[in-house]
Amino acid sequence: MVELIPIICTYDVEPSVLSSIVETAYSKSEDTSEALLVLSDTSRPAIQRYTVDDFTRPPVDQSFKSPFIGWSLERIAKFLKDNADDTAVGCYYFLVADERTSADNSLLFVDTLFNESEDEGDNEDKAPDEPLTVRLAPEFVNSYTVAIAIGSMGTNELVDETDEDGVYRGGASDVDEGEGFEESDAEEDGSDQDTP
Repeated sequence: MVELIPIICTYDVEPSVLSSIVETAYSKSEDTSEALLVLSDTSRPAIQRYTVDDFTRPPVDQSFKSPFIGWSLERIAKFLKDNADDTAVGCYYFLVADERTSADNSLLFVDTLFNESEDEGDNEDKAPDEPLTVRLAPEFVNSYTVAIAIGSMGTNELVDETDEDGVYRGGASDVDEGEGFEESDAEEDGSDQDTP
């Protein structure tokens, strides 16, 4: 079962932009469960009430106002670890809608487990407790974050394939942009897949 991947808005991103991102993410990942949650509450009881069926369904309510405006990645990571652990909301991987999101619709994917697992790549210059981040184009937001959350691919694979502007848009190895990852493949045979 896939945990919900929270989308945290640290900037006043228009609800129509969030709706477009979520709609594109789901339409390009037909073989992957919908798992995105535009988080709208900072209370532990509210987070504990979420179930995996509470994923965000577009359109995002036009009255949406984020309680996370101005929060740092470190503050978000601590908040999720303290409040979302053992809930349907993932606490180790999250997406950030920031000022750049309003400009290009990309979301910042944050992997707080990167340094807690085996050495995964060429990031020796990274601080030991610093999360690994990569910006994702909307079509990869659902399928690839789910693939990372269930262990079918690593964040470093996306970092290595970003465009010059730092956004992952498919990389050279993807044959079909936005092709969904099929969760059942990894669950049925227990294998780790390198690509979604």
